[in-house]
Parts: sequence; C-alpha cells; structure tokens
Amino acid sequence: MFHQLSFTLIIISFSQLAIAKDCDLATDLMFRAYALEIDNISQRKLLLTESLQLCPDNPDAHTTLANIFMQQGRHAEAIKYYKLALTYNNNFYKAWYGLGEVYYKQKRVPLSLEAHLHACQQNEISKARVMALLNERSYTFTKNEEVLDDHEGLQVLYDKQRQQSINQMIIDCELSEVVASEVEDSQDCNTANDLIFQAYSLQWQDSQRKSLLAKAVQLCPDRPDVHTKLAAIVSDQPSEAIKHYKQALSYDKTYYKAWYGLGESYYKQKLFPLSLEAHLQSCKYEAGSKARVQTLLEKKLYSFTTDHDLINKESLLVLFDNKRRQNLNKLIIDCGLTGEVDSTHTFLNFIFQLGKADIPAKSTKQLDEIAAALRKSNLTKIIIHGHSDVQKFVVSNLAESDKMNLKLSQVRAEKIGKALMRRGIKREKIKTVGHSYNKPLENWSTPSKNRRIEIEVQ
Repeated sequence: MFHQLSFTLIIISFSQLAIAKDCDLATDLMFRAYALEIDNISQRKLLLTESLQLCPDNPDAHTTLANIFMQQGRHAEAIKYYKLALTYNNNFYKAWYGLGEVYYKQKRVPLSLEAHLHACQQNEISKARVMALLNERSYTFTKNEEVLDDHEGLQVLYDKQRQQSINQMIIDCELSEVVASEVEDSQDCNTANDLIFQAYSLQWQDSQRKSLLAKAVQLCPDRPDVHTKLAAIVSDQPSEAIKHYKQALSYDKTYYKAWYGLGESYYKQKLFPLSLEAHLQSCKYEAGSKARVQTLLEKKLYSFTTDHDLINKESLLVLFDNKRRQNLNKLIIDCGLTGEVDSTHTFLNFIFQLGKADIPAKSTKQLDEIAAALRKSNLTKIIIHGHSDVQKFVVSNLAESDKMNLKLSQVRAEKIGKALMRRGIKREKIKTVGHSYNKPLENWSTPSKNRRIEIEVQ
C-alpha cells in the first residue's frame, strides 16, 4: 500500500513538474512575443497560440491574443479570448478593459458599460470610458443606422440583478451617476420595462410593438427612449411622430436620437428650416443628422419656398428670429461644417400674372403665416425685395422695357408690404425694393421665371 501511494505521489510530482515546465516555456514564448515589433502581428500571434497550448490557463496570454484580434477588427474572436481569460481569473481587469473596448467598437454600449465597470477601480481608461457613457447616456438608445442591441445587451438594462450590480459598481468606482434604465422603483415602471423588452424582441410587427410601447408610456410616461421608438413606428404619420419626438425631448433635451427623428419628420413635411434646426441639435453625435444638415446647407432648401408649397410661421421663425438664427450658425460651427444661414427667405409661391402686380388670391394663407412670424420676431427692419421675369416688355426700346420691369418689381414689393401692414406689421419697419430682372436666381431650372418675393429681416 505504501509503495503504491509513493508511486502515485511520484507520478503527480512529475506531472506537476511537467506542467510547470510547460508553463515556464509558455512564459518564455510570451516574452518573445512581447519583444517583437508591434507590427509583426502574425509572428506574435503564432508565439501566443503556442504559449496557450502549453499553458492554457494563463489569462495574460489570452488577453494579449484578444488584443491582437481586436486590432485586426476580428471582434468575435477577440471577445472569445477575453472571456477565456476571465474564466481563469474573473478579476483580471486587463481582460475586462479589453472586453469593454471591443463591445464599444461593436456599438453594444450596455455591454461595454458593464465590462468597463469591472475594471473601473483599477484602470483609469475604463473609468474615463464609464464616465463618458454615463454622461452621453449612449447606452440607453440605439442609433437609426445601427442594429438594435442583441438580447444580451438589452438584458444589461432590463435584468434587475444586473442593474443593481452595475449601480453598485458605479458607487464603488466613486461615480455618482445611476444607470438611466433604472427608473422609479414603482411596480408600474418595472412593468413598463417588461413591456419595452417584449416590444424590442418583436421583429417587424409594428402594430404589436406600438401597442406594447403605448402601454409602457402610460405606465411610466417619462421615458424618452419609448416616446422616440413610438415616433419611429408611426414615421409615416409625421404629425403623430412629431408629437412623440417632442414628448421625448420634454423629458431629455439632450436625447439626440429624438432630435434626429424630429428633423426627419420635419423634412418629410418640407418644413426645411425646422428640419435644419432639429438636425443641428444632434449633428455632432449622429452621422445621419450631419449628412442631412450638409444637404440642407448646400442646396439651401431652408431659404426658399417653391411655387406649390406653403411655409408656416414656426419655420419662418427659425430664420426671422435673430437669436434662433444666430444659434443655428453657432451649431453649424460646432458640428465642424461650413455655411451660414442668413435672414432672407425667397417666396416663389406668390404667382403673379405675367406683367401684373396684383397679389394672387391663393396667397392669403402664406401672407397670414409671414405676418404671424414677423409679429412674433423682435425686428427693427423688414426689407421686401420684388423681382420680375427675365422676359422683356414689347415696347419701342430696351431702356423703356427695363423701366417697366423695374417699376413692376417695385410695385409687387409694395403690394406685399401693404398686405403685411393690414396684418399688423408697422409701416415704419417696412422697406420695399424693386430689382427688375437684374438678380436672377442661380441654378434655377427655368431661368426666365424670375418672378418672386424675398423678405429680409434685421
């Protein structure tokens, strides 16, 4: 019996010695991998793989190999090796940091927040990432051009135990923010969370999703993400969508996904100044908003109303209110774009008859909207510019034709001015100018059709 036990102990000792030798060799291979130039990725990967074969329970080697995969953009493989590292040492903060970063690259922001919190106390970069995610609240929503977070990502927010763990780690990391998804502890908001999770899990079943989200809003109304999701579902009804986007922003004015959706809803309604203003609120954070702003600026869609459209008071106020216009131009600079919104709007929808200055009867509504905007704006001067067609009058000479065109454009401007005075605009604020056909529209599809009114404010 004694000899058998001794033999067993000798085998175990040799086995442990062999393992120790294997791990020593694995360590040597790791050091060789670290010593290689950083761009010698293939050789480093080979050495690390051999090291793991010799000594598989080394979290450092798994993490280093995961780092290489992350640098190559092979995110799924990187996650695999970070998780393997953590199976051998769940406190290995370097693996938690790497896992947090690869989730961040995948835009799986709730999972990134959770992973970085595990490393928050030991790693300053993880702490900085957590602070940024909490301040931006980017873990609470999914951008328009992205795929909704997967089940695992959503569970970070909707699983109560994980919520509690996250909030405890926030406290441990000496950060004061609380995860936004942990709304009131009331039963109603807990039920709302369940409904939201059910709605997100449905695919392309908008009627059911809308019903679930509407119930969630009734139970816990101060959720900007739910209002925004509801608005997106009813995007084919812009007025209804706008209502929900505005509700979302009443709870969180920095919620840029709602600003993006609001800008798109206004764009569909051809309310281009309002679309520009909304998209500029999210321009720095949302690529779709930045692209839309560039289009609106380059084509100057906000600066004119075409012949069959009508621009309302709220849209005109974006341009005619000096403070709002100045804020637009500041936001354009903040977004890293060039261009400036000026105080002149072109109206192509005053369709005067050729050679005449009588205001068309169909222009009444447009005049009402203009007057309402001007009355609400604190303006010192309103300049009305009249323009006539490039076509010339059939008279004895060109000079006489030019005089008639100049007079016609002046009278058209005066008629608009008088119509605005009848609607409560003070006479002393109004100035009228005729330009004849000397300032034709640039890049217009019909160059000869130059009939238009422009209103400039100061």
